[in-house]
Amino acid sequence: QQQQQQQQAGASFATVDVQHQKEDKKKKQQRKEQQELEQVKQNALDALNDPPPGEPYVFPEGYLYQLEHSIFTDSSAWKIPIQHYESFCVCLRAATKLCSRPEFATDEPCRRFLSSALGFCVEKLTDAVEVMSQDWHGIQGTIFDDLRLVVELTVAAIPLDCAPVLEAFAKVINPTSRFHCKNDDIEPVLSRQNNWTMYANVRSIRSFAGRCYVTGRLIDFINFFGSLGGFERIQERLLKPETLTGNILLLLLKPFSECCEFLTAEALNTFSAINQCALKYIDNCGVVDLKSKDYDALSEVMECVRKLTPLAEQAQVDAFRFNIAAKLLDSSTFNSKMNALKEINRLCSDSFPDLIANGRLNHSRVLAWLREHKVIEKCIKGNLHHQQYVKKLEDVVQYSLEQKQMSLAELSAVWDAQVGKHDAVVSNVHDMLSRLAWYFQPDQLAHLLACFKASWHAAKGERKIMESLLQFIKRLARDDRDGRMAKEVLQLLWDLTHDDDVPVDILEVALESHARVLSSHFSTEAHKRAWMTACVSDLQSGINVVPALMQLESIGKTYFSNRAFANDCYRSGVLRRLNSEQNLMMVVVESLVRVCKMEEEKLNPSKLNAGHQHASSADQLSTETESLSDAVSQLQLSPQTEETEPGATAATAAPADDEGDGHRLEVNKDKSKDKEEDDDGIETDTNIVEEEEDPLVAPNYVHPNAKKSLERYSHAHTVKQHLQFLRFLLTDGVLSMPLEPAELLWECLIENPPVDEDRSMGFEWFRQCVGDDDDPSDIDADAMDALFEQRFLRMDPNKLTTEGFTCFQRLLFQVNQANQKLEVLHSKFCVKEADLTGLDFLWRVSLEVDDEAIASQAVTLLSNLYNHFTEAVLEQHPKSELVDKCLARLHERPALAKSISHSEEAVSAQSSSAPISVQMSAGSASSAPGTVGGVADMSQQSSVRTDSSSYSAENNAVEEPDEDQEQQQQQ
Repeated sequence: QQQQQQQQAGASFATVDVQHQKEDKKKKQQRKEQQELEQVKQNALDALNDPPPGEPYVFPEGYLYQLEHSIFTDSSAWKIPIQHYESFCVCLRAATKLCSRPEFATDEPCRRFLSSALGFCVEKLTDAVEVMSQDWHGIQGTIFDDLRLVVELTVAAIPLDCAPVLEAFAKVINPTSRFHCKNDDIEPVLSRQNNWTMYANVRSIRSFAGRCYVTGRLIDFINFFGSLGGFERIQERLLKPETLTGNILLLLLKPFSECCEFLTAEALNTFSAINQCALKYIDNCGVVDLKSKDYDALSEVMECVRKLTPLAEQAQVDAFRFNIAAKLLDSSTFNSKMNALKEINRLCSDSFPDLIANGRLNHSRVLAWLREHKVIEKCIKGNLHHQQYVKKLEDVVQYSLEQKQMSLAELSAVWDAQVGKHDAVVSNVHDMLSRLAWYFQPDQLAHLLACFKASWHAAKGERKIMESLLQFIKRLARDDRDGRMAKEVLQLLWDLTHDDDVPVDILEVALESHARVLSSHFSTEAHKRAWMTACVSDLQSGINVVPALMQLESIGKTYFSNRAFANDCYRSGVLRRLNSEQNLMMVVVESLVRVCKMEEEKLNPSKLNAGHQHASSADQLSTETESLSDAVSQLQLSPQTEETEPGATAATAAPADDEGDGHRLEVNKDKSKDKEEDDDGIETDTNIVEEEEDPLVAPNYVHPNAKKSLERYSHAHTVKQHLQFLRFLLTDGVLSMPLEPAELLWECLIENPPVDEDRSMGFEWFRQCVGDDDDPSDIDADAMDALFEQRFLRMDPNKLTTEGFTCFQRLLFQVNQANQKLEVLHSKFCVKEADLTGLDFLWRVSLEVDDEAIASQAVTLLSNLYNHFTEAVLEQHPKSELVDKCLARLHERPALAKSISHSEEAVSAQSSSAPISVQMSAGSASSAPGTVGGVADMSQQSSVRTDSSSYSAENNAVEEPDEDQEQQQQQ
């Protein structure tokens, strides 16, 4: 136990010894650090000691290196040596000492510190985010002490015009910096303790959420600056204006103008003399100095002087500013005018409404000065090709408009300033007016549009000017904010589209702008319907037809497309309502009829006089209450017609047409007049005599300007625009065309077109309207049947075009499918009855049409139809009957009769045993494999022509068959 106790006692003594050793080591370390700190402080003092007599003071460059290494190694971190013995404070004191010595100008390290490190450090100390953090270890007080050193340096550097020091001082007394926001609740204790003259004091305590704002640190800085004689030094510097510049003058005054609310009467009295020196310096500047780039600083100086002047004396400063602006305005140079506009804009922004001015500059005084010196008239006389100049002028004009003091004469002067000028001037002025139009009063807007119209009429024939004017109207509508100008702009654009001298491309731009304005958010449905009604009125009168159609379609497309709903919110409902109220479909068709009539009169002017004479006689016989058919019967026209049999087609026995109406069918005198019956017992007229017949609807009144308005577009373009709009109306309006307009279209485009291109466009349009399985027909079902049977099947096959045959093929399938004679499933079909509607016409196309391509398509279609009979139809009509019918049809053709006469017996001998292919496609002799009930693919078609040469060759092959052919025939 004794031994254990001794061991424990030894361990305790050892532990105590270790602790004592640690404490001794710590104390030694502290003493060492203290000694090092004392050495650092001593070195700092040594660096600031005055040099021996006769030797220059040297800036401590080593401390500058330390500072630059500390702050520039990682500039994003807040690493500022702020202690009084560290590098930043040492450099501040050394720079302050050097400012009073002659070697300041030649000391390069000092100037490097002032130009780079000083501003960076002051920025970090006053406005860094870290300053707003908690006050750890009294760092806010240390920052305050460092900034006091900056104030001392500023007072010492004022005579030297050191701009970096003055900029740093401006950051120190900036009331909105983070340092002052952090210390805004601290009282100005230092100013009261030292009994300084109070150049700044707490004027009011602003409270928010129970917190008081006194900004005591800011007040201490200003009072400290004044106690060091800073204000006196500023005044002394201004008394030596020989080397003074506007930028230095601004740096001396602007920091105090930013915190002028804290200045006392003592400070304002001190600044009274400073302000007088500053204004005298500006007044002594010549025009050359005022028009230089340094004028911006002088203008800000005048603003600072106004802030540092008591309210009762600010009127004198404003008068001085007006005089400077007038002096610059009278100069003819660009820089002088530009500086004048800058100063005027500053005066406008500094003015107050008359009711709350309270002795300050008010709007009435500024506006009176603008009128007295005719500022707008003087500024628009030149330099308008500079955008920055026009922007400053725009601010002045906007100020006058906002105060409702701009006269119409001034507005006219602004508009006339761009007339006949360079494109840059025109564009700048137009842009300015379009942006300012939102501030116009109704009379001013009307006057501006009147100026536009006058320029438009004066620019007839000058495309470039018209384009620029139209671009101005587009910008005017684009910059409209609340739709106040929409009505005026819409009416103006509409008037432009009715000007006959406007080129087509410019007219289309006007229409596009018109539709864009209507599609804006402030355009109501009533506005759109009103303008659509105006377009319909143009169509009815025949004026501006193509633009009216284009605009109707453009306005219609501004509505959302939803074919499932027919209310007025959607496009389909709007178009249906317009068609119901205005009979729009018939109006467009009648307009197209008039267009074709005028084109025919243009191509055949000799018919015009005869038509007028005939129309006058017809007008004497017709009455208002009689129908059109009665009026036609009373005309008692007696053109030469052919006698028809009861079974003849309606086209043969059609009544004569009035030549004056432009709907005339030519008589083909070269064809045979004999009538023959086909194998089905149907009497067929092989020579259809097409004669003149009366129009279905009497022609509408044609406005005298209709022809002139149509001359700007080609006839083909006009017809295409009519058809395009009709297609739009039917498709987007979910409408079906009835028989009457469909027959009118057929007459003017298919039967009696003024030019052949109209027939092709008409066939193509009808083909699109017929539709297919995926696209329903846009023509009423009954109207489509009547149009096919009464019009299509009675026309001359030689008038068919490629588009016409495609249209016929679609109608053939549509009509027979509706009559259940033919069944179509997707791309396959089968024939359920042999007497298809239109089959005889297809035979005629195959045999009579001169166009090889169309006839080949007809033969292919015939082959497909006869080879897709169902089994029930084949039992009643075997293929041998097809062969007989082929031979009968060929015998009807005189050109082919001779070529087949020598082979008729051979063909008849073969027809009883096996079907003969009459130059059909190889794949059309039987139903396609894999089909049910004779249903085959319509796509398996080949273009084969049944002509005399091929048929003769085939017959020769039949006359002398070889063994392989006999085996094939037996199979």
